[in-house]
Amino acid sequence: MGYALPAAIGASVAASDRSVICITGDGGLQMNVQDLATVERMRLPIKMFVMNNHGHRIVQGTQDQWLQARHVTSNFEGELPDPDYIKVASAYGLPTVTMSTHLEVETSLASFLHSDGPNVCVVEMLPGAQIAPKLTAGAGFHDLSPKISPQLIAQSLKYAATEI
Repeated sequence: MGYALPAAIGASVAASDRSVICITGDGGLQMNVQDLATVERMRLPIKMFVMNNHGHRIVQGTQDQWLQARHVTSNFEGELPDPDYIKVASAYGLPTVTMSTHLEVETSLASFLHSDGPNVCVVEMLPGAQIAPKLTAGAGFHDLSPKISPQLIAQSLKYAATEI
């Protein structure tokens, strides 16, 4: 949590002639929101997808697994803030778009990915939505839950590399 945006900045600086895709959660972005200033100032061609499930569901998933679902400070009852990420990104001068339906994704994704410079897409998810597959506490990157075959991983990586 909080690794995606700084890693995307590093990748973008290293590969200055190519766009970089950054997928982060709402909580992960909050950990590094100041890095949006770096992206804008350097005009890094990072395409950011903020998966907004209106709560820290990855944190809650860990709390479900290890802490008997005690969601203290990871839910709205614990006063977790739920900022408007479009306004946040706009405050840093970044172009933004919101996607919340399949139709919007189909019609907007290509233009979003092929636009010049940085931009932010807030993907509105249902509150409580979880990510799968995911890395669980104590597991290595090769040990996702639920399990994914090495063939599917290789096929997905090959597809992603040819489409972008």
